[in-house]
Amino acid sequence: MKLPFILALLLLLFSITGVSVAGIYVDKYVYPDSESYSFSWIPDIDPGSRQIKLTLPQNKKVVISPTGPFQSLSFGREDMPSIEDLERLFPIGRYRARGIQKRQTPPDILVSYDFPSIPEITYPENGSNNIPTSFQITWLPLSDPGEDIQVSIQDADDNEVSPAFMGVVKQLSSTTTSVDIPPGVLHPGRNYRLAIKNGKEGLGVTGENGGDLDIATIRVLFFSTALLGSVE
Repeated sequence: MKLPFILALLLLLFSITGVSVAGIYVDKYVYPDSESYSFSWIPDIDPGSRQIKLTLPQNKKVVISPTGPFQSLSFGREDMPSIEDLERLFPIGRYRARGIQKRQTPPDILVSYDFPSIPEITYPENGSNNIPTSFQITWLPLSDPGEDIQVSIQDADDNEVSPAFMGVVKQLSSTTTSVDIPPGVLHPGRNYRLAIKNGKEGLGVTGENGGDLDIATIRVLFFSTALLGSVE
């Protein structure tokens, strides 16, 4: 019988990527009417490795042979609709990766799913219309803040957005509860996606050769800016 983890690899994210920080990244996205989960494992593997051996919880093993040169690899899956799906495909426990062709001490990452609290956004509200292009985003204090809070805004219709506000736009102190959106960044009459991320970093380390587990909860909502001249 095939392992759920193998099915996840075949369905999905086995990618040969650019340089990235090794570790396991688990995100919980909380939308107005649903939630989803993503799991991404970037092993600390020598780029010269021709085969990669993955050891999963319960000592289950998978061997991967990259089809070409790489700088880093990513394994995982996005858009899992429930915590049960996440735990079935990527069980709680110890994860290890080793480049078979290279002498490398394998890092272990101990995975568990203790997600931090969900940011509660107080302004703007989900589905709000007529929001000014310059305003202050506010949220309630977090009950268990991580190392920092990350705030991002993206155009929900995939139109061009100011480069300063693509992806993570502000990395703030964990005690911060607001951030100002300056003039000239957002455009009138557009639909936007706002995300606030509460993340914990550097978890899951097992010994001197351990890897990192970064786990985060991300609140997502949508709003629209006012048409030009419709808001004072």
